[in-house]
Amino acid sequence: MALDLLFSAFVLFLMGLAIFAIATFFLSKNAKFGFDSTNSRINEAGYYLNEFRKQSNVLKKKAAEKLNAAQAEKEIAWYAKELGVHEEEKKEKEKVKAIARR
Repeated sequence: MALDLLFSAFVLFLMGLAIFAIATFFLSKNAKFGFDSTNSRINEAGYYLNEFRKQSNVLKKKAAEKLNAAQAEKEIAWYAKELGVHEEEKKEKEKVKAIARR
């Protein structure tokens, strides 16, 4: 009776060991199927982080281009205003000369 109980316990132990070995195989990072390994998840996170960095750099470049364009427009407007002021001064001088000729 005690021998049967000991044998049953040994068989259960072997079955548990076999189940543990199978589970370890399926969960190992070298397995071709089963859960993803932690290493591949880290690589995937690194991939998405790099993609985010690339996209943020593209957005930064676009923002810098828009800023440069806005600054150029401001400078053009300032030069146009200055040119307009000079043209008005020339017109006033011509009017004064025309009046002086009469």
